[in-house]
Amino acid sequence: MFKYIFIFLVFTSICFGQTRGVKEFQECELLLKDSTSFVGFCRITSGDKIRFTMERDSTPDVWDAKDVKSVRFFRSKRDQVLEYFNLRKGKLPRLLEIKIYGDVMLYERNTYKRVIDDSNIVYRVPHPNDPVQVSVPINTGKSKKMRVVPLGHYLKRASSDELLSIRPSWSNKKWKKKMIEFFKDCPLLIEDLKADLYDKKSTEQLVEDYNLYCIEND
Repeated sequence: MFKYIFIFLVFTSICFGQTRGVKEFQECELLLKDSTSFVGFCRITSGDKIRFTMERDSTPDVWDAKDVKSVRFFRSKRDQVLEYFNLRKGKLPRLLEIKIYGDVMLYERNTYKRVIDDSNIVYRVPHPNDPVQVSVPINTGKSKKMRVVPLGHYLKRASSDELLSIRPSWSNKKWKKKMIEFFKDCPLLIEDLKADLYDKKSTEQLVEDYNLYCIEND
């Protein structure tokens, strides 16, 4: 139905995996659970702890979910906001990046790993007399770069603290069943889900459409 309305949604963000991979301190704002906030410089470390300092060259303090609600990194195009959530019982809270704001919020958690940087490969230009004119790599490059690896998305209604975890390993059939249950208050969206107009690769579009078309404005 409204799925056929053609919409360009410009959504610029920097993924959480890249934030964790950055060693330099970045300008940020800490929002504490008591609603106070501090502006300074942050870096995410192992265990999703936050190293924070008011001055870039000062010794940082370590903050975590005990006192911090969220951290905002200031970007040139769109700020990146990460919130703490308890994803597993008995485990430490983790930071999730807010991808979409609205009555339904979309969060994302990424990790990262080092891979060979193919851009550093140097090829030997074949000599005109070579029997086979093929460029042969003479330097495979030892340097590595960070590659983001998605761990999953999470849905949450703004009026609730409950998260729905969406795993990358889910089949489209399982994803569709979960989405129909979660968005059951929007008949138009359910109709399009049942017609297979969305799949698990279009989760962001699904959430955007819900917030645009399924919310009654006062």
